[in-house]
Amino acid sequence: MNCRTCGNEMEIRQTEAGRIAICHHCRIKRKLVKKSGNPKSEVRNAESNQSGPQKTDGQKARPGKSESRKNAAPRKQTYSNLPEKKIRRKSEKVVRQNYQQMLDAGDDADRSPRRKQKKSGIGRIISILLVIILLAVGAFFGFKYYQEYSANHKQSSTGNKQSQTAQNDSIDINTGDFSVEYIRHETDTDADGYPCLLVYYTYTNLRKDSSSSAIADVYLTASQNGSVCADTTPAETHEEVTNATREAEANESITVCQVFSLADTTDVTLNIYELLDSSNTVLGEKVISVE
Repeated sequence: MNCRTCGNEMEIRQTEAGRIAICHHCRIKRKLVKKSGNPKSEVRNAESNQSGPQKTDGQKARPGKSESRKNAAPRKQTYSNLPEKKIRRKSEKVVRQNYQQMLDAGDDADRSPRRKQKKSGIGRIISILLVIILLAVGAFFGFKYYQEYSANHKQSSTGNKQSQTAQNDSIDINTGDFSVEYIRHETDTDADGYPCLLVYYTYTNLRKDSSSSAIADVYLTASQNGSVCADTTPAETHEEVTNATREAEANESITVCQVFSLADTTDVTLNIYELLDSSNTVLGEKVISVE
């Protein structure tokens, strides 16, 4: 039998306490316990018993750890790192509350962008409606003002023309684009031998950048006994008659003659209009005698 420490052969002796194995090299004694007839188990048990310091006869042998554990009364298993039950419940309650608050805050954060989007969308719609309403109101009042201004301007211009005609029983007008001034009149015979009236007036083109003619601007009429006198051609050629179609340059004046047929020797009423005026406003009126 060899020593487990040094490997040398051990001496086995029979003593009153039982069989022991002695290593003279290591100076170790090991008690051999016979168990199940296996020498190795005897040595193992002896080593376990002799591993500690040798006890004298006066000292009492302390029980081994294995024997104390076997003989100890079973006790309830505890965990030193766990707090008491009350403290655990309180801590768990606080953790649950904090977790619920975190979830609620997350829901509010998710809902807040949607609420902001809804509010911003409603605000845009209201702003667009207000802009449309303001534009409609402005257009209404602008159109109303334009109508009033047009009516007042038309009345004022008509009143000025009528007052000018009432004050002056003559033909002397100025439209801004042209002017017409009555010169004289005379009687003669036309190409068919019938009596006719020749009316002479001065036509002036007041435009600064374009030419024009009397036939394009002036519309002169003659009436006798409530009937309109027709235009006719004189028996003799007059230069003033052809001047009606002549182009007058800017600020140029031309003498024009217009010929009307006569039914008798009663007075003739001359009326002058602007050719392109759709309102047919009388710009000038004159009653002449043909006796």
